[in-house]
Amino acid sequence: FTPERMAFYAQVRERLARLDIQPVDVLDVGCGCGQLLTEVKRVFPEARLEGVDFSPESIRVARQFSPGIPFDVLSIFDLEKLGRQFDLVLCTEVIEHLEDADIAVEKLVAACRPGGALVITVPQGRLDTFAGHFNFWTPESFRREFRWLNPKVEEFKSYLFIVVHRS
Repeated sequence: FTPERMAFYAQVRERLARLDIQPVDVLDVGCGCGQLLTEVKRVFPEARLEGVDFSPESIRVARQFSPGIPFDVLSIFDLEKLGRQFDLVLCTEVIEHLEDADIAVEKLVAACRPGGALVITVPQGRLDTFAGHFNFWTPESFRREFRWLNPKVEEFKSYLFIVVHRS
């Protein structure tokens, strides 16, 4: 709940508000303590929200922080266990930590309903120096690696805001 992290979520919220979407249901993958979904609720107040994260402790805190939102312990690599798709799938600051990011992105796409949108954020690879990251994407390298998705990549501050419209 640092001021920097809360400002980041507010910036994501502002960018989501600019998208031409009205999701019925939203999934936040790697939701952590659930703060982003609180911001999403401000943009899409009627949407059904759900969050998943691999960390039981994060999910415990998320359930306390936002008791009206369902949160479950689930890995990004097991999203098919949800048994459904969503109009909007969010994944912020997760895939840079994953050695198998390509498989994770495939799982995110599969969780997104046709006609829906997938929104991913990652650190800007030219500025990122965190040793715990496997991937350091620039706008160009992300577009190249995931060209099959035709991603729209926008730089903001030290992050990339990536939108994929699922056909």
